[in-house]
Amino acid sequence: MLKKLLVAACLVLSSTAAFADDDGVYVGFDIGITRSDNFLDNYASMGVFAGYKLNSQLSFEIAHRRLLSFNFFGIAVDMKQTSLSGLGSINVAKDFDLYGRLGYNKLSATQSYWGRQGSASDSGILVGLGAAYHFNKNFSARLEVQKPNSDARNVAASMLFKF
Repeated sequence: MLKKLLVAACLVLSSTAAFADDDGVYVGFDIGITRSDNFLDNYASMGVFAGYKLNSQLSFEIAHRRLLSFNFFGIAVDMKQTSLSGLGSINVAKDFDLYGRLGYNKLSATQSYWGRQGSASDSGILVGLGAAYHFNKNFSARLEVQKPNSDARNVAASMLFKF
């Protein structure tokens, strides 16, 4: 299923038919905080993403993020997220948008303890809500809350550069 979604995203990203003025390819990075019901603390997250804006209301993104990484009494835990999603946005002020995200993501976790390693993965629906401020037509900042699975939340601030 993920392969089919990735192929569809590549086709959308590679198509350069005539769209509105604000269409185009963009890239960005984010930093944030992940909270999981399975762990006691909040953990720093960071990621990168690339997308294609079809028009002022619809975009598609592919992203990779390190959701959390920590060491607890010699046990090292690392969790990553890879996602493909669509964003629907609405302009609420001159340079300010609100948007919703719906997509598919794969979570992978690894842990190691005294040279022994284990891993697990899960995949499912990704949902999110966010706000974006456009400084100019090529540079934007976003703040978003994502729910990568039923027991985790990520709040991230991102910078976006459009080509």
